[in-house]
Amino acid sequence: MRLPATIAAAFLAASSGAALAASGVYKCIGSDGRISYQEMPCPESRDSQPMALPTEFPAIDTAARDRLLEREAALDRRLEAQRDRLTAEAIAKISRPEPVFVASEPAVAVAWPAWGIAPRWNPRPMPRASMRSTGPAPYR
Repeated sequence: MRLPATIAAAFLAASSGAALAASGVYKCIGSDGRISYQEMPCPESRDSQPMALPTEFPAIDTAARDRLLEREAALDRRLEAQRDRLTAEAIAKISRPEPVFVASEPAVAVAWPAWGIAPRWNPRPMPRASMRSTGPAPYR
C-alpha cells in the first residue's frame, strides 16, 4: 500500500511548487552592491523590490509549429533515404566478387652484351694483301 502514499506525496509536492511559483520574487541589492533574487524581501538590503514575472504566456502559434514539424519530418525523410542509399551501397560493395587477376606470361627481356654485336676497332689497319711488301718494312 505504498503506492497511494507515493502518489499523494507527489501531488503535494507538485501543488506546493505551484504555490511557490505564484509567490513573488524579490531582487535585493545588498550593502556591498551584490544582487540576489529570493522569495522573501531582504531586511538588511538598501533596495528591495518585487519583480514583475509573467504569469501568462502568449498563445501558441500553431501555423509556425506545424511548419517546424513539417521541416523536421522532411529532414527525417531525407536522412532515412540517405541511410538506405548508403546501406545499399555497402551491401553491393560487400557482395561484389573480388577481382581475379590472370597471370600473364612473364615479361622477359633478352639482352646481349654490346661488345658481341659491333666489330672491334683496329687502331692500325693492315694494308691489303696486294699492297703488302714481301720484304722488311722500310725504316722511317
